[in-house]
Amino acid sequence: MRRIKWGIFTVLIGLLPFFARLIIYLTIKNVQPIYLLNEIDLTAFGLVLHVTNLNDLTENYIGEEKWKYSNIGLCILFVIVYAFFLSITYFAEIDTDGKYADRNSIKICSFVLSLVSLGYSYWLGGVISNDTSNVVPPVNTSNGYFFSKY
Repeated sequence: MRRIKWGIFTVLIGLLPFFARLIIYLTIKNVQPIYLLNEIDLTAFGLVLHVTNLNDLTENYIGEEKWKYSNIGLCILFVIVYAFFLSITYFAEIDTDGKYADRNSIKICSFVLSLVSLGYSYWLGGVISNDTSNVVPPVNTSNGYFFSKY
């Protein structure tokens, strides 16, 4: 169930810019297929994945602290790399003649980095959902209180 939620709330929402481009590609004539793979959209997708990873690690994982914080650090590193890539992609968009930035290289790097992030996010979600120490005990409502006394 957790992977289904991850797929819907993280992956599909992260791919909304791609779906918007797909609709434009299918409905407007003379649009090249390369229009579908935009480096800004790929970078935004990677950012969405890692922000979700950070949220899962800080809110849902109650396991080993060293493992948790090393993965939080890795996610923060990915966010920094994506922020750097985002600034490069914005610069490449302004550089229309391609004098300073090679958009194809940026597109390939963004695509590969997004695939790595997708695999890492999928793996991390599986680790968090399979962790038995991650089970939050149910709230005792027998005393008439909805909230537990923590």
